[in-house]
Amino acid sequence: MSILIIGEKPSVSRAISAVVGASSAHKGYTEGNGYIVSWCIGHLVGLKFPNDYGNGWDQRWSFSQLPMLPEKWQFRVTDSTKAQYELLKNLMNRVDVSEIICATDADREGECIFRYVYNMANCIKPVKRLWVSSLEESAIRKALTSMKPMSAYDNLFNAGYSRARADWLVGMNGSRLFSVRYGGKLNIGRVQTPTLAMIVQRDAEVNGFIKQKYYTADLNCGEFILSSARIDDENAADTLVSSCDGSTVTISSVKREVKTDNQANSLSKFTAVSVNTAVLQQALHRILLTFLLLLKLVQCLTMLNLRFFFLRNRIILRKYHACLNCHLLRKHF
Repeated sequence: MSILIIGEKPSVSRAISAVVGASSAHKGYTEGNGYIVSWCIGHLVGLKFPNDYGNGWDQRWSFSQLPMLPEKWQFRVTDSTKAQYELLKNLMNRVDVSEIICATDADREGECIFRYVYNMANCIKPVKRLWVSSLEESAIRKALTSMKPMSAYDNLFNAGYSRARADWLVGMNGSRLFSVRYGGKLNIGRVQTPTLAMIVQRDAEVNGFIKQKYYTADLNCGEFILSSARIDDENAADTLVSSCDGSTVTISSVKREVKTDNQANSLSKFTAVSVNTAVLQQALHRILLTFLLLLKLVQCLTMLNLRFFFLRNRIILRKYHACLNCHLLRKHF
């Protein structure tokens, strides 16, 4: 009898194959030492689109179709990876396969990827969950000795399944609603749309930023100057200055900090700068990636322009030869 292990990606499955000794390669899976190891290549099965349900949802989009609320959620095999699904279905239902190990990613998405295929294939064989996030041999071996039954992760699947249905309800209904409302094809997403709204709002705030005047109350102590916090109201600042004028100031504590050029971020005064270093690095990384993408785009456009230039000049040159030949013919006669 054999044990079928199903990973989420070919790279993960290859690492598992090396550990369990499934070294004989076949199209879409490896086999050996009592194990069969295959993979899902991401989502092989997903929720059906509205057009697949009927209910008039496959007609021209209109307000009368909304909201679209499926009475029973249905699934479909992804066209681009149908061959891999059929392979997994056959492997699951092979007579010599007595047990299945789910080795997809250790999260709710990975749980859904496996269970969609498992349920779609009408498989009822027992399943254990390989919970591992590392491709190190030692980590995989340790995880193989501490597997739990699939039922232990039912809540994880329910969370992922709920998110998938929420994405469908918001995305499908929202896209049709706004497309019909504004007369164009608009894509609405549960995560995409709020994220874009935050970016647009922040961009508008930056472009519409107006400098605000503020005040501080300064106390000249001779060798140093004490400044208050930022005060937006000028009258409040004047009141504070008037109340302190001619009065005695008592300094209750003094905190001295020594800052060096090479170790400024190690001081407590500059803790915020140290904390924000990671954020700054991420921002610089994004800027670099954006620059590289723009550079690649410029290179592509440059090549297109050059091709157009040569093509255009070739046409002009042909026209020139044609005109020259006509002129010679006229001169000859």
